[in-house]
Amino acid sequence: MEQGRALEKLAHAIEYLVDSRLWSDRPWTRADAEAGRMLMRLNCEIFAECREVVPIGSWLKSWLLRWMVEHHPI
Repeated sequence: MEQGRALEKLAHAIEYLVDSRLWSDRPWTRADAEAGRMLMRLNCEIFAECREVVPIGSWLKSWLLRWMVEHHPI
């Protein structure tokens, strides 16, 4: 849950930064670019640490197929 909230907040921050510069008369500065890179880097790091959530139906189907192959080889 915490990682999900962090990803959501980072996505909003990235979107805000891009939108605020996209519709502004002010050009991108080196600090703007660095802030964007920093936010995206943090986003990638948090995403990489997240566990994969497999729906129970997919997990059950995969388990059943493995069990059938192990116990009833063709």
